[in-house]
Amino acid sequence: MQTALKVEIKELHFFFKKWFEGKIAQSNLIFQRFSTVLHPNFLLITPEGKKLTKTQIGKQIWDSYGSRDPNEGPMELWVENYTYLGKFDSIHLVNYEEWQVHESEKKGRISTALFEESINNYNNVRWILVHETWLK
Repeated sequence: MQTALKVEIKELHFFFKKWFEGKIAQSNLIFQRFSTVLHPNFLLITPEGKKLTKTQIGKQIWDSYGSRDPNEGPMELWVENYTYLGKFDSIHLVNYEEWQVHESEKKGRISTALFEESINNYNNVRWILVHETWLK
């Protein structure tokens, strides 16, 4: 499961990169890659301390389609320093860093995420919660 979680984190962030760049189709079918891996009660706590539900973050991501203009320079987005913190029944806790470079500005955040095992979903997991903090 540790490997599946690491793969899921990398794959979903790759989806975000392609979505923000407008390099994949803006369709409900393609967007399911994101929406189906979130628990119905998913919660994102942003680095600013704002709480976003699955519906709220889904709207933000949908509305951000193609928001990274390639004429402003390429967008880089990657994850590193993945740490598996443990399993509690069918719930898994991980920590990773997300880094972005856009218009020569590099930003990083550390994310702590809770997952549940979810058979027949992408990588057999579902995101329950992500809590992000800016890295300096």
